[in-house]
Amino acid sequence: MQNIGPFLIPENIRILLAVVFSCILSGYGIPILVRIAHSGKIYDHPNSRTAHFLPTPRLAGIAIFLSVILTTSLLVNDSIFPRFQYFVAGSLVLFFVGIKDDFIGITFYKKFIAQTLSAAMLILLADLRFTSIHGFFGINAIS
Repeated sequence: MQNIGPFLIPENIRILLAVVFSCILSGYGIPILVRIAHSGKIYDHPNSRTAHFLPTPRLAGIAIFLSVILTTSLLVNDSIFPRFQYFVAGSLVLFFVGIKDDFIGITFYKKFIAQTLSAAMLILLADLRFTSIHGFFGINAIS
């Protein structure tokens, strides 16, 4: 448990609050950014790489990203997610590459480099590893 001001909140409740507040912030932020996208005519038009058939506003992902980063930064402590700063750093790399790709487009090679950099931050700096997939496909422990 961690003390937040005068409140003592158990860690599992903090995680639940982070999820709930993130959903609420996204629910408020997405319509605002969709209106901005409509007013600025910022659309992703259908092409061979997309699954949609109509022009789709591009900015809604910003609300989701910011709400997740904000709520987890405020509510999830180091004992729940040690080395959280590396998760944020890797996420920021992917976020800015995604924003650039939405507006001006980038090659798959540059996106792959950004994804590799983000993964390297999590693997090398945060020491994040999969040690088990809990029986999925009959695989339990991973050496």
